[in-house]
Amino acid sequence: MPGHALCLYADRGTQPGAISVLCTHRTISTETHSKPLPLRPSHLSLAVLYSGGAYEVTEFVDWVLAVAFSLPVAAVATRRSRMSKKNKTPRVALTLTLALLLTTITQAPSSLRSSATELTQYSIHLPLIMVSHAPVPSVFGVRMQQVSNGFGLAEAIEASVPTVRSVTFSWKLIEPVRTSPPTYVWTSVDWHGLENAANNGLELLATIHSTPAWAQARPGYSCGPIKADQLDAFAQFLQAMVAHFGGHPYHVHRWSVWNEPDIDWRLVNPDSGYGCWGDADQPDYGGGAFAQMLQAAYPAIKSAAPDAEVIVGGLLLNDPVSPSSRFAEGILQGGGGPYFDAMGFHVYTYYLGSLGRMGNSNWPGSVTAIPEKTLFLQALLDQYGFPHKALVTTEASLLVISGNPSQDSLETQAMYVGRAYAEGLSLGLEDLIYYSMTDDWAGRNNGLLRADLSKKPSYHAYKTAVTFLSQASYLAPAAGYPVGVEGYAFALPNAQHTDVIWSIDGTPQTVTLPVGGVAYDRYGAGLGSGTIEVGYSPVYVVRP
Repeated sequence: MPGHALCLYADRGTQPGAISVLCTHRTISTETHSKPLPLRPSHLSLAVLYSGGAYEVTEFVDWVLAVAFSLPVAAVATRRSRMSKKNKTPRVALTLTLALLLTTITQAPSSLRSSATELTQYSIHLPLIMVSHAPVPSVFGVRMQQVSNGFGLAEAIEASVPTVRSVTFSWKLIEPVRTSPPTYVWTSVDWHGLENAANNGLELLATIHSTPAWAQARPGYSCGPIKADQLDAFAQFLQAMVAHFGGHPYHVHRWSVWNEPDIDWRLVNPDSGYGCWGDADQPDYGGGAFAQMLQAAYPAIKSAAPDAEVIVGGLLLNDPVSPSSRFAEGILQGGGGPYFDAMGFHVYTYYLGSLGRMGNSNWPGSVTAIPEKTLFLQALLDQYGFPHKALVTTEASLLVISGNPSQDSLETQAMYVGRAYAEGLSLGLEDLIYYSMTDDWAGRNNGLLRADLSKKPSYHAYKTAVTFLSQASYLAPAAGYPVGVEGYAFALPNAQHTDVIWSIDGTPQTVTLPVGGVAYDRYGAGLGSGTIEVGYSPVYVVRP
């Protein structure tokens, strides 16, 4: 694993011991090492991390912080992962960790001190191994209708999904009546989903939407804007909500404000879970009003949790030329630029009737539509002086419009997965959230799983993409392949590289692999070395 490595182990003689190794999101293995290791980590309800140079210092940071503040290790890990994305230096974390290690032993509760003291009967070794690269955050995630086994939680864990977009905080349900002081009905929140995410070490990307009747700028439309004189009430609600759910035990720190707000209010159900700040009668398509809301929401959220991430709710951004495309620019023109950390957007492509063929006619520049839409938004942010704002794809998938999808269409979905994530990584997306874990969009066949939780080809392709790319860092377009083959090159923490390549137009291309390179198909099956054939489907080439 990447990063500044620090190992901690204890000598207690010559007998080797088994130790559970905690990774960023969950316990991944139990390994037996030849070096003597302590058999008493259960005294702290945590495993001592042994690396020998293999495990990153951030995992040790997680362990120490969890002990110091009585937090779940997984919750600490997900917070630390986001700090890494915001360029918090690992050396700062290392310094804080060593300080906390001392204070943990001396200031912890007596029961914990006695456990820690018991460990000191053994020799403690703290070798530092510094390497040149920083931890690699994962772009992978899925949307889940509910974070529960009935909606694919076990399968998400099996696929090593790190992030789930789920759990909606509906203002209209939480504060249906304005009182003084405010009264919040927290029972309307999906507590089980929050608990399941936290208990399984899943980072949660939550959504805030729905204006209560007493605060609606457009009466009868909970999906739409907030009265200007009620923005303070919204800010007060956000402060209370983030304070309530941002800490132990849920640790929700990523907040998407609304969902597809750029849809015109005339086009949706007034109480829909998406839209409807859009207004075709306004020059900015309603983006200015959304900016005013962000100006109230952002400082409120940050005051309750300075490290929280505020995301502009995923823009539909149906195409680059229709009036609705003015909404995003309206946010920036209206002064909203400083009041969000990331801009979210949704991107879909479609099965076009034969194996491997996909596209979106509104974004014809790329068959997945991901590069074209990303570059459109990036250019807009650059234009208004915000080139370093993160971009988050909060919904993405290949849709199959059919009541009875063919096997070719399902295989095309599987081809889409590896390509989409390779593109997302190459573009620097903070997340690419696959929509959805299960088929939950009538007639679109969008899930990795069917409604009965049976696994589709795309699920297996997703697992493969996680295996090859979850720790990958983008380097450059893939080079050394024939004309007609394109893709991206990535560096891996073990000093190897992975190229993800495919035929641009689907015409089979004969490819001679780099010396030492081994190819794998979209499901992780080996294709061998030497010469292979590449078509529409992405191929993973692992090379020195």
